[in-house]
Parts: sequence; structure tokens; C-alpha cells
Amino acid sequence: MNDQEEAYRTKVALYRCTCRHCDAAEEDLRKLCARYGAVLEVQRVDRDERLRGFAGWSTPIVAIDGVGVTQFKVDVKAWEEALRARAQSRPSALLGSVVDMCCWFKLGARPEGHEACARECFAAGGPVGIATSDGRVFLALPDKRDPSAFQSLKERPGEKVLVEGEVRMRDGLSGIVVSRAEFS
Repeated sequence: MNDQEEAYRTKVALYRCTCRHCDAAEEDLRKLCARYGAVLEVQRVDRDERLRGFAGWSTPIVAIDGVGVTQFKVDVKAWEEALRARAQSRPSALLGSVVDMCCWFKLGARPEGHEACARECFAAGGPVGIATSDGRVFLALPDKRDPSAFQSLKERPGEKVLVEGEVRMRDGLSGIVVSRAEFS
């Protein structure tokens, strides 16, 4: 992952000590961050003189993009709701390759050497996706106000692209409503 893609990812901060509650919080947050494509930043309050006073009395403390979510409790439901709301509330950008979702699901086919097949699938109405460098795949969706950026993806399977739009997640599937596409 490069710096440009990293800048658009949601940041989850966990301030923790050495207790079992903090262990559980870190384990659960790692799973949620993987599911939602967020970055987990762990701060050990017992190792930082400035934060030592939080140990045991306030930890675990969880913040998402600088906004506090919970303090002194493990609440996976609250964390997931906050991550979902954050993902849906702001435009995002993804850096990746244009993939044919049909072949990706069936064969795990990546763009390299698969461009001709992808063009045929796209022409037949097959779904378009964006495969990021960290292994995530997003279903590309047209923006009803201006579908031209989405349409440009169909013409360039396998190419690297920076896609901007609204990320949506539902029942384990991630998608992005494409408002802009910039090919490199």
C-alpha cells in the first residue's frame, strides 16, 4: 500500500494497557479493521509516560479518525457501528486495478493477462471491481448523476486506477459508488 491510498483509510486508535480486556479489544479491533479496510494504531499506555495515568482506569479507549467511541469497555457492536457510519459518511478513494468480478469470484483471476476476457464480460454486463494492493476487492457501482467515471473502468481492465466515491458495505460485501476515476 502506498502513502496516497493510506491517506484515505479510516484510522482506529486503541489506547491499551496489559489487561485481558485490552487484549480482547485489540483482537476484536484487528478483525473489524480487516473487514472495513481501516488501519489500527495501538498505543500502549503502560509504556508511555504521558499516558500512564490511563492504565487500568480508562482503558481500553477507542477512537475512530480522532473521535472517541468507547472508554473502559469492550463494545464490538459500537465499534462496528462507528466504522460502518464512518465508511458511509465520507467520500473515499481506492488505489487498485480494474477487475472482472465474475472471474475474480470464480477463479480468483487477477487483471494481469485477463484483460480480453474481462472486456467480454464487461460488454455482456458483468460486474466491475477494484482490487487494492492489500487484497481487498470492491464492487464498482455507477453514480446515477454521472456514470462516465464508472463507464471508463469498463474500457480499461487490468489498469491501475485511483477511484474516488462513496464506499458502502452491506452484509460483508464492499462497494464504491464511483464519482471519479484517474488512471496512472
